[in-house]
Amino acid sequence: MELTKVSEFTEALFESRFEQTGLHQVCTYSLLHNPKMKFNPIGLCGKVYKTPEIVKHAAYENNNSKVPDFVIVINDDIFNMVESEEYQIMMIDKIYAQMGFDFEKDTTTIVTPNVQEFSGILRKYEFNKLEALNLHIEGLFEKLNEMGESAKKSAKVKVNN
Repeated sequence: MELTKVSEFTEALFESRFEQTGLHQVCTYSLLHNPKMKFNPIGLCGKVYKTPEIVKHAAYENNNSKVPDFVIVINDDIFNMVESEEYQIMMIDKIYAQMGFDFEKDTTTIVTPNVQEFSGILRKYEFNKLEALNLHIEGLFEKLNEMGESAKKSAKVKVNN
């Protein structure tokens, strides 16, 4: 994998967006360019890699505490071809959305998308309506599960008597 530095413009734009996230207080990252990076729907022209704990520990033991928590690899050529800064910011936000921090475990995580939908359905219905439907159906499943659990408890009580 051919990795080089990204342009100063790209680095500055990523850094300014990172400062607006809550992650900047608990995580670090390194941003690299790979001209062979292909399109992917999650990061569009980029991918996030979590630095393994063993690598961070080894670097720390060798007095190099500058190992980032995440490595972001983008196709900077594609990123810079995007004519709209709004689209560039959207791509950066999609990349940062993949980076997470678990405060209970004090560790970094890769976050997977929590919405999966067909593009035709998204065009046909508002996102808020789809989300409301999702929550409604999820609630029905929980209710059905609770009803099943109380039926099992009732049956257990009758058997034991």
